[in-house]
Amino acid sequence: MMEPIQPLKLNLSTISAYADVTIPTDKVKDDVILFLQDFFALDPTYTFDRDETKTKIFVQDIDKYNPKVVDPKPRIVVSRDEIKWMNYSLDNLAGLKETDTHRYEYFLDHVAGSVTCNCLSKNGVESEVLASKVFMAFRVFKQDIRNAYSIFDIDSVSIGKEQRLISDVQPNLKNVPVLLSVTTTVSWSKTYSK
Repeated sequence: MMEPIQPLKLNLSTISAYADVTIPTDKVKDDVILFLQDFFALDPTYTFDRDETKTKIFVQDIDKYNPKVVDPKPRIVVSRDEIKWMNYSLDNLAGLKETDTHRYEYFLDHVAGSVTCNCLSKNGVESEVLASKVFMAFRVFKQDIRNAYSIFDIDSVSIGKEQRLISDVQPNLKNVPVLLSVTTTVSWSKTYSK
């Protein structure tokens, strides 16, 4: 005979939780896109411009990439890969405060994950050149990126092998992916009513 289900021992109505930042899945990806747009805005060969009629390269989120639109300009399409909590300390408790009516707990953890910058062109050499520029940009400006964006650290940068993308609309499109392994900080708090 099965035992009856016991009621919860935790009264969730006395607890409120607040994360002062969202889990940075899109934030990190957006920051990578912003950095690359700023970086290529200064590039004399592949000058990025927000005006699509003037830009010499597109730097965009994978959600905005439409493979059915044929455009001779190269592009960098950014996508987020997996992320995970790092759990650096026991319960990630960073501090606490108590009053007569409440208990406040503050938490801090790192989230590690990766972002892929797909360097696309009809020419494999051009895809390699773009990938090399992205690769070097994240190495050279690592500290600046840490100071300006939500990225706590760039753990590694690697260039993948050239791939030929098969499509009826854009035949022979080449991709050289650049993979960034990044870490960002997330904090949150919980308030307990006494």
